[in-house]
Amino acid sequence: IGKPLLEIELAGGYIASVTVLRSAPCGETWYLAQRIKWKKINPREELYDVIAKAHHTYPCTASMEVDPEIGEPILHEGGYVAREAVEKAIEEALKRRQRT
Repeated sequence: IGKPLLEIELAGGYIASVTVLRSAPCGETWYLAQRIKWKKINPREELYDVIAKAHHTYPCTASMEVDPEIGEPILHEGGYVAREAVEKAIEEALKRRQRT
């Protein structure tokens, strides 16, 4: 439990499988992993929309009040962290593909 960490396998331009290696404390990472399976990785903005919708439909209790330290609502920061985890996992999957 901590900052989300995912492993993604690609099939063509699609996310074929997602393994949650480390979950966010709220459990949203597993839900997100299920929602992005078999989604296209490009255009990336469409994938980001899927991530945002999954993040906003998970029953999160994070505040929408702007946090004075980060200048964003905590709920938004959680969404950015989730998107970053997916992006890193896709980049790693693309690197693995190039090595084979």
